[in-house]
Amino acid sequence: MLWAAWADALGFISELTSAENLRRRTQGRELTRPMAWSRMVGGRTGVRVKLPEGCYSDDTQLRLATSRAIGNRGFDVEAFARVELPVWPSYALGGGRASKAAAAAMAKQQANWANNFFDGWENAGGNGAAMRIQPHVYAARELKSLRHIDDVIRNAIVTHGHPRGVVGAVFHAVALTSALDHGEVPGPKSFGWLLDATRDALGAFDRQPELAGYWLPQWERKTELSFSRSWHSTVDEVEQILHVAASTWQLLRRSGQDREEAIRAYGELVRLLRLDEEDVRGSGTLTSAAALLLASAFPDHPAQSAQLAASRLHTDTDTIGTMAAALVGAASPRRLLSPVLDQDYLRDEAERLYTIAEGRTVETFPYPDLLRWLPPRSAVDATGMDEGELALAGLSYLTVTGERAENRDGAWVWAQTWFGQSVLVKLRRELHTLRPENRPLHRSKGLRGAPPPTTPPIPAPQTSRADSSTPALFDDDVLVSSRTATVDELLAWLDHRGYRDADVGRAVRLVAQHSSAEDLRRFIAEVAARLIQSLS
Repeated sequence: MLWAAWADALGFISELTSAENLRRRTQGRELTRPMAWSRMVGGRTGVRVKLPEGCYSDDTQLRLATSRAIGNRGFDVEAFARVELPVWPSYALGGGRASKAAAAAMAKQQANWANNFFDGWENAGGNGAAMRIQPHVYAARELKSLRHIDDVIRNAIVTHGHPRGVVGAVFHAVALTSALDHGEVPGPKSFGWLLDATRDALGAFDRQPELAGYWLPQWERKTELSFSRSWHSTVDEVEQILHVAASTWQLLRRSGQDREEAIRAYGELVRLLRLDEEDVRGSGTLTSAAALLLASAFPDHPAQSAQLAASRLHTDTDTIGTMAAALVGAASPRRLLSPVLDQDYLRDEAERLYTIAEGRTVETFPYPDLLRWLPPRSAVDATGMDEGELALAGLSYLTVTGERAENRDGAWVWAQTWFGQSVLVKLRRELHTLRPENRPLHRSKGLRGAPPPTTPPIPAPQTSRADSSTPALFDDDVLVSSRTATVDELLAWLDHRGYRDADVGRAVRLVAQHSSAEDLRRFIAEVAARLIQSLS
């Protein structure tokens, strides 16, 4: 995790910029290590802010968001999709079109992880999913089983609908699994196995009812294509990329410690794979393949592939580098060459994920109750005040650590969360008050490394209640009750909400997780009867 963030920070400096602008950013120094620099945020009319040494981009930010949503019960895709993703734009440093569009779509109250059908979702084939899925591998209890690939696909589907985006994520996850399991970056002799495992991952769609019963039919209706055939042709596309690059990979491998020769060989790979051409740059499949080729050509030190990726302008420098460095770092751990921002927090998350992989209990991140949570409608709405404290909705109260920069559209300020992440948050010039249901559940500020409190239980359906004197009340279209909710109260809540798809799914999940099989059958039968009655 440290090397992936380090490579991200390095490539962030040269990402999609000109040679002249890069010289300004680096003050003429050679780009071999992350350094402090400045850039514009908020578009062309935004403000220039200083970024500290080792500052990472959206790649690492979304990896950390994924990591927080992983616990002993696996990946909480609802927490990731409904809390982490809509809040992320308020502190995002970069981000692809699909990820930003998906985040905006998830701000709609009726949105669900498996039906986030924003405009163009079926064509979202970029690398925004592939770059963030590494934590699923680190938390996997049985690497060889590849069961964690199901979570990789659930994660990817939230933001990407084209097979290139999902296949790219799966291929990177399989390669990283192999590196972690065998202690070496998979080379050309292993590429066939990686491709076969990626082809077989199609079965995950049948194993997950939300995908098989809803997402897949919607995709095929929208595209008028067979998803199965599209999946296999996309894996064939990855195979062709690796085949075309075989001779150039040999040049890279032979360049060894000769940096100039390695730069020339990588330039040939960029030309061959068209990594610097706008119409394919950032493709999920191309990026995953390029990262593996770099990592397997330079498998001894994570810095080598990261430095090469960062050296080639007009490519996706940070993402290719961060994925390659993760592969090498998993197989050949080394000390960082220089600091990376929030490395204590990154280390804490890595250790927490390893604890999960060992089958030991970890604290669950204290997300707000998703029955009551209302996603922020825009990036500036995610940050506000609560009882005199600056807060990031649903995640953390903030300790301001830097100067405020502002223009007529808003303001930006560096702050730190209680769990130790540095964020450049976007604010309204006049801060609003957070809604009570969006308050962070951890009160402490600036306490890096302090353990979160035990997550308050979500309302658990019960067949009876000891104290029935406090009936559930409806306030502002959300259920307000005591610490638990009965099956009857959940039915009443659905009546009040109009049986929206996301609400029905959430309620069924609650009953399935916290009640008996008999209660679940009764609940589903009652919901079905009421839906049929409403349609008749």
